[in-house]
Amino acid sequence: MEKKLILGLIILFTLQVSSYGDNVAVTPQEYIVTINKIEFYNEDTSSWITVGEGKLSFDIASVNAGQTVGSYVDASAVAEGTYTQGRVYVSLTFYLKASATIDGTTYYTTEGGYENPFPDSELQGYIAAKTTTDPNRASRGISVLTEQALERAGFDVVGDSFIFEGEVLLPIVVKKGFTKKVRINFNVTNSVAFEEIPSGDVVCYPLPPVLTFKVID
Repeated sequence: MEKKLILGLIILFTLQVSSYGDNVAVTPQEYIVTINKIEFYNEDTSSWITVGEGKLSFDIASVNAGQTVGSYVDASAVAEGTYTQGRVYVSLTFYLKASATIDGTTYYTTEGGYENPFPDSELQGYIAAKTTTDPNRASRGISVLTEQALERAGFDVVGDSFIFEGEVLLPIVVKKGFTKKVRINFNVTNSVAFEEIPSGDVVCYPLPPVLTFKVID
């Protein structure tokens, strides 16, 4: 029997840019994140149980992403108990590769990042991916979130990670003698955006993908 935990990674991305103009959301070719830890909350012991730990960078736009993260957590079976919450420690740095057409011109992410693209004092240090109109220069760009922006959105930042917590829709009960494993799937449809900023340049930044946690008997 398989039960699913549906958690949405909804953070400050859209709020950060919503007042500066329209954006074009697209599905990326690459969407690379780094996970530092995954935990589930055990109601019976009132404690967080680590099911995966250590830096793992992977492309969640890849068809093999779920398998990669499955290997990350496979070493730890979910202990006996009732689980009602999950949380993921995610690095502030993202790497994106994508393209989008705005007003008839196609823009591609390119190497490097655009620092402080938005005129907001609380977003100083924020980095969006640079773009180019030359397809021969298309490559992976970098986007870095800021601690201040994340804290303004209500997220805790620990070192180079921010913590995303979510409720489990249906509590998962793990009984003694039964081993369960964690699987994670990703939906990156329309999960990056291109936008013209006040300087006239076009930048690219991440939008929230959807994480689907599965606990498998």
